[in-house]
Amino acid sequence: IWMPRVTVPLRAGDCTFHHARTVHSAGANSTDEPRLSTSAVYMDATAAYRPTGIAFLDDLPGTGADPLREGAPLTGDRFPLLRRPQTRQPAPARYPLPQQGHGS
Repeated sequence: IWMPRVTVPLRAGDCTFHHARTVHSAGANSTDEPRLSTSAVYMDATAAYRPTGIAFLDDLPGTGADPLREGAPLTGDRFPLLRRPQTRQPAPARYPLPQQGHGS
C-alpha cells in the first residue's frame, strides 16, 4: 500500500527522523559543498542476527575475523548498548507516601 507523497520543507542544517523502511529521497545537491549525512539504528538489547540471504545486507562492515552467525546476539563494540538491561528490582522509594485511610 502506497501512501500519498509528503514534502517536508527543510532548511540548511535541519534533519529528519523516520522509520528505516520509509521510502525517502532528497533533491540534487546544487552547491559546491558536500552533503553530509549520518544514520543511527536503535534496536532491542536482545536483538539477534538474522541473515536475509541478500549479500550486501548481510555483510556487516566491522565484524572483522569473527563473522556473525545466525541467531547470535548483536553484542560488542560494533553494537553498543545505550543502557544496560535492568537485572534487578528498582530500589524502593526513599520516602514512601502515607497509606490512604489511616487517621486522615
